[in-house]
Amino acid sequence: MVTLMFNRPKFPDIPDQFLENAIKAVVIEETALANILAFEDDIIQKAKKDAVNLDEFVTINESAKDIIRNITKIQIMTKVKLQYVKELIQKLKNPAINEALEE
Repeated sequence: MVTLMFNRPKFPDIPDQFLENAIKAVVIEETALANILAFEDDIIQKAKKDAVNLDEFVTINESAKDIIRNITKIQIMTKVKLQYVKELIQKLKNPAINEALEE
């Protein structure tokens, strides 16, 4: 009679590459958002000089305000994602969870 033995793999440690990729993604996102904000600043500065009337300047200002509001939402979502990654890492490093996965 042949007995097959299956070894359940241990839950792997968090690879450094995973953490590095998560950090790089946040850096890229933050850099892009900073560039958008700088561009909006340029638009507002140009509008201050070239706006034909107050209504035109207010319209540009409202547009910038909407973009800043959306950037704020993106940063809140990024914070939530990072919190999730942090919790996931803590759970995976917990020996009790690894033992439960091995059973």
